[in-house]
Amino acid sequence: MNRKQFIQHNGATCSNWNWSWSFINEEKKFIIFGEWEHHHDGAKGLIFSENWEFRNGRRQKGYNQSREHIQLIQEGGYKLMTFPMTAEDPSAGDLEPTRIKDFERELTEKNLIQVGNSWYAEGAASNTSRSIPEGILREHVLEAITRFNAGIPHQFADSTAYDLLHDGNRYPPKAIVGMASEVLTGVPFSPKDFKGGLDSKCFRILEENGFEIVPKLDADEHKEKGSGWTSDELKASVETYLEIQKKQKAGEDFTKKSQYQLLADRFGRTIKSVEYRMQNISYVLSLHGRDWIQGLPPAKNVGTNIAAEIESILAEVEGREVSPSIAFEAAVQTKLDKGDLEPPAGEASPKKITSTSTGFERNPEVKAWVLNNAKGTCESCEQPAPFMTATGQLFLEVHHVKSLADKGSDRIENAVAICPNCHRAFHYSRDKGKMLETLFSRITRLVRE
Repeated sequence: MNRKQFIQHNGATCSNWNWSWSFINEEKKFIIFGEWEHHHDGAKGLIFSENWEFRNGRRQKGYNQSREHIQLIQEGGYKLMTFPMTAEDPSAGDLEPTRIKDFERELTEKNLIQVGNSWYAEGAASNTSRSIPEGILREHVLEAITRFNAGIPHQFADSTAYDLLHDGNRYPPKAIVGMASEVLTGVPFSPKDFKGGLDSKCFRILEENGFEIVPKLDADEHKEKGSGWTSDELKASVETYLEIQKKQKAGEDFTKKSQYQLLADRFGRTIKSVEYRMQNISYVLSLHGRDWIQGLPPAKNVGTNIAAEIESILAEVEGREVSPSIAFEAAVQTKLDKGDLEPPAGEASPKKITSTSTGFERNPEVKAWVLNNAKGTCESCEQPAPFMTATGQLFLEVHHVKSLADKGSDRIENAVAICPNCHRAFHYSRDKGKMLETLFSRITRLVRE
């Protein structure tokens, strides 16, 4: 079994099998790195270094992907899995990666530590519930709590929450809630702390750590209240989110958690609760088809009212009109999350609505040049335009690589002609980052903004 087969056997993938240094399993939320035996001191082994960004003056293709994978482990709730590997040249230093001679076909969960500008895998991670990545924990414990409060506590035979929390052993829903609070606080769970109601200690701990707790009665209404977050708190979160995004895009050196701490101290929240609210903002941006902060993937199970309120605040902060489509799309997503939907009656005569919108004044010469330059071929997938318009033009759409809403320019260096399918993918696909890098490598006129 070669390395590619070994990685695929473990359900992981990468951007390119020829140059990737690390691999991702998005379903089970873990990252795989090789661990160099010639850089192992018996306690920790080297997996990645910032020294590897350039080699002989050329930027290494695997660097950015691995740096993003490190961030997912540090901030996105992903586990670190490693396999030992030996180098062709064991005397090689850590200033650049060397070729792999052989590797062991076995994965081990490790802890990630940083020493200077290098990252190491240390020890074997504990198999107790405290080692469970919080991003995964939140999603599946929420599933368990939601089902419990919906009055169906026995339908957990296939619940991922059980497998994640205690290696496939089956526990009652109350224990799920208790163990979740134990993971978040480090304080052993006692059954007397949970009396079955929303006012119990365990539920309060979960709410403080960013869980959306759904009561038995009127579940949707409670979920949309957003655990008591005020408009001032949401506005401060939006402003901080946009500032973090600006710093991240500018390549500034900062830590997101320090920004979370400022908000947490200001409003008496926990850092985890602030982080989860930030993921709510990522969710609203994803409905717009806009980029979100790395390491803050869109939250799931965001209530329609919360999404609408965040959109209202985003529009206020950005000086634009509220998009009426956000509340609609959030409502659609809420229905999709429930699954097993009955055919709806629909509306025989849909009501008309009137809305205002704010756009950008674009330069027609830029659009005309970009379309003419493409000559009817999508600059992304390189396939012919899907159809011809009534005026005899091959139909393509012009996409701004950095959106105008994110202060991108309306110049040919920031615009491409692409087919409608690729255009939607650039806004909504999980792979839009990879698509963007392909554009920059292929189209020489593009300039990163």
